[in-house]
Amino acid sequence: MEASAKRLDFLPIIGRALRQLDVAALVDEIVPMDPRSRVSAGECVEALIVAILLGRHTLYRIDELLAPYDLELAFGWKGSCAQFHDDRLARALDDTFAAGPTKIQAAALVRAVKVHDLELATIHVDTSSVSVYGEYAASVPPLDPEDERAVPHVTRGHSKDYRGDLKQIVYGLAVACDGGVAVLGRVSSGNRSDPQETRWLMGRLAEVLPDPRGTTVVGDAKLFSGETLLLAQKHGFHILTMMPRGVGLWGEAFTAFRAALARDESLTRLKVVYPKVFLEDGSAVDDLEAEPEREWNGRSCDLTYRWKDESTGVEQEFPIRALVVESTSLREQKTVIVEARRDKERKNLERIAARLGKREFKCEEDARRAAAAAIERHGPDLHRLVAEAVAERRPVKRPGPGRPPADEQREMETVWRAVLTIEHDQHDVDEAILRESCFVLVTTRPLTGPDGCSDEELFRTYQDQNLVETAIRIFKNPQQVAPLFLKTDARIAALGLVYVLALMVYALIQREVRRLLEQRKADFPGNKGWTTRPTTEVVFRLFEGINTIRVDGVPGVTVTNMTTAQRDALELLNHSMLTDPGVSYAQLAKPKPRHRGWRARGKKSAPGEDSGGQVG
Repeated sequence: MEASAKRLDFLPIIGRALRQLDVAALVDEIVPMDPRSRVSAGECVEALIVAILLGRHTLYRIDELLAPYDLELAFGWKGSCAQFHDDRLARALDDTFAAGPTKIQAAALVRAVKVHDLELATIHVDTSSVSVYGEYAASVPPLDPEDERAVPHVTRGHSKDYRGDLKQIVYGLAVACDGGVAVLGRVSSGNRSDPQETRWLMGRLAEVLPDPRGTTVVGDAKLFSGETLLLAQKHGFHILTMMPRGVGLWGEAFTAFRAALARDESLTRLKVVYPKVFLEDGSAVDDLEAEPEREWNGRSCDLTYRWKDESTGVEQEFPIRALVVESTSLREQKTVIVEARRDKERKNLERIAARLGKREFKCEEDARRAAAAAIERHGPDLHRLVAEAVAERRPVKRPGPGRPPADEQREMETVWRAVLTIEHDQHDVDEAILRESCFVLVTTRPLTGPDGCSDEELFRTYQDQNLVETAIRIFKNPQQVAPLFLKTDARIAALGLVYVLALMVYALIQREVRRLLEQRKADFPGNKGWTTRPTTEVVFRLFEGINTIRVDGVPGVTVTNMTTAQRDALELLNHSMLTDPGVSYAQLAKPKPRHRGWRARGKKSAPGEDSGGQVG
C-alpha cells in the first residue's frame, strides 16, 4: 500500500467560509454550465479565490499551485486539481463577465447578510490604481463607461503606485463598516477619474443594497462635489467625507470654528488616547489619570455649499454640516513644519531687505513705492514687514577723474533708501499652526432628529475609512496584484469580481473569529502573545504546518502535525472537520516556547481554556 502526504494549512478555514457563502452555487445559478466542462464556473471562481488567498494573483499555473494541497478535505473537491488549468479558468472568467458581475455580487451580498447578519448602515468606498505589465495594444475605451459590462481600457492614468511608466486599471471597492466586508467593486479604465468611479459605485450600491435609504456612504476627499451630493440625495444616501482645503467653504468652516474659540466656547471631545499601564498578568489598560497622548476636539456648524453646474451653468446650493476637528497629533507635526517655514521665510525676507536697501532713489515717494511693491510681491505669512523711507546726505560725484583739491568744497545731495524692518509675530505663527492642525469633515446627516448623528459618532465613523483602504492594500502590498497576465480586458473585469468575493471571504473570517472570541471571552494566538482581535492573516499563520496522509485502498484521511492550539481554534469555529468520521488525528502536540499557541506558566487563562493553550 502506498501513502501520499499533502499540505492542509489554513485551507479548511477558507473552505468553511466558502461553504457559508455557498459561492460556487451562487455563481452557477447565474452562469450557465458548459456541458463540455468537468468543473463549473462556480468551482473555478472558488479555485481563483483560494489562489488569491494563497498569494497568487494571476491565472498563471493555478493547478500547480493547488496540487500540493488536500483539496478534498479542505473543500470537498473530488476531482483532480489539473482540471483548473489556465484555459478553463480563462473561459470561466469570460462566462462570468458575460453573465454580469453585479448580479453575482448582489447574490453574494444577500447571502452574507442572511448568514452573518451583516450590518449595512455604513458603507466605505475608495478607489486605487493597479499597474499592469504589457502593451495591451488591442485595448480600446468602452463606449459607455457607466455600463456594468463596460470592458476596462488598459491605459496610462494617474498612478497611485507612482509607476507612470506602466499602464494601469482602476479598482473601485465598497466595504461595510461591519467588519470591513467587501460588498461591491469593479475594475474600470486606467484613465477613469476617482470621482466618476465613486459615483458609479454609489449608483450600483443603490441597486444591490436591500434598503439604501438612510445608508451613510463614507469616502475621502474625492467624494466631495456638488454632483455627488445630488446623486446621494437622489438615492437616499447620507454622505460623510473630508472637505478639500482648496474649497472656499473650508475657510468659512474654519472661521466659524475660530470664532467659537475666541468666545471661549467649549469644544466636543471626539477621541482621547491615554498612555498604557501594564498589569501583573501582562495585560495593558489606559492610565486615565495621566495626560492624554493624543486628543481630537471639534465643533460642527451648518453651512451652505454653492457651486455652478458645468453642464447647465445654473448656480446650485446644498445644505451641509461641517465638523471642524483639531488634532493634537497633527499639531505636533505641523508645529515643526510651520516653524521651519517661518525660519526659511525670515532668511528670504532678510535677503530681499538687504537687496532693496542697496538701491538709491531720488525722492521719498519713489522709495516708499518701491518698499510697498516689495511688500506686495513678497508679502510674508508668518512675519510683518515695516517699510520706511530714509534720507541720506552724500557728496555729489565729481564729473572727472583725479584727486580733489584739499580746499575744494564738495556739493552735497540727498538720496532716499527703502528700509524694510522684519518683525516676528508669534500670533501669526500660532494661527498658522492652529489652521494646519485642523481638518473639516462634511456630512448630510443632521445633529439631531431621526437621522441625527453626534459629533463623536461622526468622527468615529470617518476613522473607520481605513477599513476600505486596508482591504485594497491587502492585495497590493506586500502581495502585489500586478502583474496581471490576462489576455483580454474582459477577463480583467471578471477578475475584479473574484477579488470582491475573495475580500468578502477574507473579512468574514476575521469578523467571525473576533465575534466568537468576544462571545466566549477568550483570546487567540497572535504574532506577539495572545490577542482578542486577530486578523485573518494571524488566523492563517496559526494553521501553517498541518498535513494529511492518505493510504491507497484505505478509506479516510489522517491529519498530522496538528497542535492543541490549532485543534482549539477549530473548536472555536465549530469546524465540521472535527466531527467528520472519515478524519482521524495523529498525536496532538502542545506548542513549545516561542511557537504560536504557547502560553507561559502562571499566565491567567481565558474562560474555558486549559494550561495547554486551548481556546474557547
